[in-house]
Amino acid sequence: MTIMTDPPKGSFRLSMLLNDTRYRSLTMQVIAAILLALAIFYLANNVATNLTRLGLNIDFSFLGTPAGYDINQRLIEYTSQSSNLKAAFVGILNTLLVASLSAVMNIRWLAVPIRVWLGQRIEIIQHDIGIVLKLSLIHI
Repeated sequence: MTIMTDPPKGSFRLSMLLNDTRYRSLTMQVIAAILLALAIFYLANNVATNLTRLGLNIDFSFLGTPAGYDINQRLIEYTSQSSNLKAAFVGILNTLLVASLSAVMNIRWLAVPIRVWLGQRIEIIQHDIGIVLKLSLIHI
């Protein structure tokens, strides 16, 4: 049987960053984070340089201009003269509404089979009614 002991507690050396298991994973994560940051900086700088060279001005001023289109289903007041930012907000709210309604309907459809399955085995788990049974009974 092998007994693991702590490595000797000598002074810190730079080679320990790669050779010592205590520091190796952190060292690799720092190196990866630095490489990722450099790649993002390079790409952003390249895009900005090329856009400037082509004379294109990319900004978010269009968000304040009138959208010019209607959205039929909306949770907040919106007209075609509202800003593009408000149109985006209306779209996000509509998406959240559909997603939440879908989640509620899926939970409802899952609750029925769970209750049937638990109802068939109720004598087995009658002494230990868990949170699954309580949650499935709430939705029915």
